[in-house]
Amino acid sequence: MQAPAPPIRDIHAAPAPPFWPPAWGWWVVAGLVVVGLCWGVWALWRRWRWQRRFQALGQELDEMQERWRDDGDVGRAASRASLYLRRLVLHEARDSRAAALTGDSWVEFLTAPENLDPHLKVAAAELAKAPYQAKPDINVESVFQLCHFWLRRVVHV
Repeated sequence: MQAPAPPIRDIHAAPAPPFWPPAWGWWVVAGLVVVGLCWGVWALWRRWRWQRRFQALGQELDEMQERWRDDGDVGRAASRASLYLRRLVLHEARDSRAAALTGDSWVEFLTAPENLDPHLKVAAAELAKAPYQAKPDINVESVFQLCHFWLRRVVHV
């Protein structure tokens, strides 16, 4: 005689997978999300820093214009604009070649961009000669327009 068979049980499914720890694919997705968020915060911070710098440089240029309108000293306005342009090119554009440029080579550097208006080219030439004149006769508004052009060119906003 045979031994009685064990009782048959119902077939049941495997338990549901646990919520934690997640599968490795979710770790990859979470890592990509964290990297994306970090990159986005960094990009926003960098843009904010550039905008703040642009505003500070623009405000300085506006203050130079106001001082010129108040005192009318063309020589002082020309020297301030010249220093402003040099500092802008040296520190913001980080173009060390511009440090040694004077006279006609400085004018060529300032007038090199193709989209520069012709009256600004004249202003650059007048600005280069202004320090060597006792009473410079230059169009100061055009010189400030040249400064605004270079500000927009150098600080890419």
